[in-house]
Amino acid sequence: MIKSLTDLSLFRAWANRSFVLLWNGQALSRIGDHLYQVALAWWVLQETGSAGAMATVLIFALAPTVLFALYGGVLVDRYPRLPILIGSDVVRGLTFFASALFMLPLLRAEVRPLPSVTRQSLLTDFWDGLDTVRKLPWLWISICLFALSNVALVGPYSVAMPFLVKDVLHAEVGVLGLLYAMFAVGYVLGGVWLGRRAVIRRRGPLLMRHPAIRGLD
Repeated sequence: MIKSLTDLSLFRAWANRSFVLLWNGQALSRIGDHLYQVALAWWVLQETGSAGAMATVLIFALAPTVLFALYGGVLVDRYPRLPILIGSDVVRGLTFFASALFMLPLLRAEVRPLPSVTRQSLLTDFWDGLDTVRKLPWLWISICLFALSNVALVGPYSVAMPFLVKDVLHAEVGVLGLLYAMFAVGYVLGGVWLGRRAVIRRRGPLLMRHPAIRGLD
């Protein structure tokens, strides 16, 4: 059964042990992220009943990701990526310890060396990265488009969903978790649909259509 699945182009990566370990570890990390999101949202709802408080807490929960992601990009260009992945999981704790354990065997695998780069300060690398983005219109337009999609869609539904479950559906936190899980199901189905194609044509318009379709939900 496994052999027949890995013969399909969609599941061919599953024949690679390193990929399977990495995928399982990151899947556990994402589960931990979303369990935290559900628990945090429901706790704020129970304790305050305020949409303003909910939005404030979610903003501060997301802020470290936004701030450190930029410097994270600089670090993974300069240093081996696998130790950084494992270290970040260990620091975060929860299901992330299990994620780090999945990736530990990969430290013994042969890793392609990073390309040689001119050594300069992290701050210089950071500004060079921003300058590169500025010079590529398709990149900064895409970033702005998806940022707008997150502000106009992801933010509001993250704040409003717990109130919908409690005040309109009169349900408990399990229903909130189920609704969030449906988004993941949609992502998986979309990935399976795209993964069946050997070549994806017109990837740019397809990518741009994604936030447009979500905005019509």
